[in-house]
Amino acid sequence: MNTLEFYQQTYTYDIGNNLTALSHQANSNTWQQTLT
Repeated sequence: MNTLEFYQQTYTYDIGNNLTALSHQANSNTWQQTLT
């Protein structure tokens, strides 16, 4: 059985409008990725 859940994603940008970080938060799993 597949279960859906609510989640939130947060994106962080530098002054040049480049994506620098991505964060995913959910009840079952949370992760973050830093981009260089």
